[in-house]
Amino acid sequence: MVADQPRFRRCCFVVHEDVLGEFKEVASQDNLSVAKAIEQFLANYIYCLDPSFIGGHIKGSRKAKKKAFNVRISADVYSACEEKTRMEKVDMNAIVEQFMMHYNAFIKTHTPSIYGTMD
Repeated sequence: MVADQPRFRRCCFVVHEDVLGEFKEVASQDNLSVAKAIEQFLANYIYCLDPSFIGGHIKGSRKAKKKAFNVRISADVYSACEEKTRMEKVDMNAIVEQFMMHYNAFIKTHTPSIYGTMD
């Protein structure tokens, strides 16, 4: 008997170029898969977070250039997050960007010897 294989979906997110670059660098130095990190975050958002997570910080706060990037994540996780963000009228790109910003800040704060200190 063959078990059902999980379905994956190629997803495109658009975030600010500087945030994405820093996140990829930090994730790489931390031996973390960008796709796995985003998939785990989206699963946590579905069950544990609400729109207050982004707190209006992203809306119009940056004038930097945005960049699209693709990741492969579980179709079930993506669909559930898409439904939740649609019901809450929240942009999924905004929550992914906010997650990246929090992750970057957390890693820099807790590993100053590698990344420097936060000012």
